[in-house]
Amino acid sequence: MEQKRTPSFLSWAVALAIVIISNLFFYYAIATVYHEPKFDDFCPIQNQQYTTPEQCVTAGGQWSQYQFAPKEITEAVKANQPLGYCDPNFTCQKTYDSAHSIYNRNVFLALIIISIVVIGIGLFITIDVLSLGFTWAGVVSLIIASVRYWSDANNVSKLIILALALAALVWLAVKRMRVKPDVK
Repeated sequence: MEQKRTPSFLSWAVALAIVIISNLFFYYAIATVYHEPKFDDFCPIQNQQYTTPEQCVTAGGQWSQYQFAPKEITEAVKANQPLGYCDPNFTCQKTYDSAHSIYNRNVFLALIIISIVVIGIGLFITIDVLSLGFTWAGVVSLIIASVRYWSDANNVSKLIILALALAALVWLAVKRMRVKPDVK
């Protein structure tokens, strides 16, 4: 009895679904066990107005002078208006940015590891549609990881992490995809 062959568009649709669902799964798995820093935890909302540099800096902010001409300065002083403005989140923003950068680095490392494992699984699965789906899920996850952390990483970190990922991928490809000679 002749076996029916699955149409290629169905195989590609299933593989694409595996890519999408796998990456959503990776995202929510990481978000469930490792919570992203929230801005409000670092910089609570303040409704206070700071009208002097001293008040601003004492509250952890940064004071910026307005760029007035001399005549405008005189008028502002006469009207008892501040000569600048306060960014009250200056200090806490730096703390938040630092925590978020560390979070992005850790998520990047987790996604790199997950990606390499998933690509490895894809290379060793013998069912074509699953192999294709898992391999591409790993590739997409590598892209997502790189885009997510790229602006936070320094060049040495990028070089080391990508060299390790490339070495692992080359090793997997050599182990799994090498051409075997025909035995006659």
